[in-house]
Amino acid sequence: MEISQKIKSVQSTEFRNLWSNKSLNQTAMNSTQMMNIIMNGDWRNAETNDVCCFFWSDSDHSITIKYKSGDKTGLQNPHQFVKLYHDAEYLKNCNRLRYQSNLFTTEFTLDSENGPLLVVSNVFGKMKLIRQ
Repeated sequence: MEISQKIKSVQSTEFRNLWSNKSLNQTAMNSTQMMNIIMNGDWRNAETNDVCCFFWSDSDHSITIKYKSGDKTGLQNPHQFVKLYHDAEYLKNCNRLRYQSNLFTTEFTLDSENGPLLVVSNVFGKMKLIRQ
């Protein structure tokens, strides 16, 4: 493994570890409540200040990000044909949801209704989002 690949691997692991531990303030929620929180309202990227929102489409089982302001204004990017990657018991009380399609994974981590929201996705990228 090249040095640059090792650095990316370590950075990715550190980024995930930062968010993998449940905070003491975590709000108990089920998967439906969590998705309603994510899908309702706008989110601001802490690094770029781009403002975005997410929405769900039943027709193709997709999660789409839509940029409302910033450098990517007007851009919409869907993650299509996704399924939840958790068992029913986990979905009763969770703070992380992983959606998978044949090729890609999108993971949302949310400790409370007011965020922050961590997104780690092959489609959307890695983002720390703050409720607008």
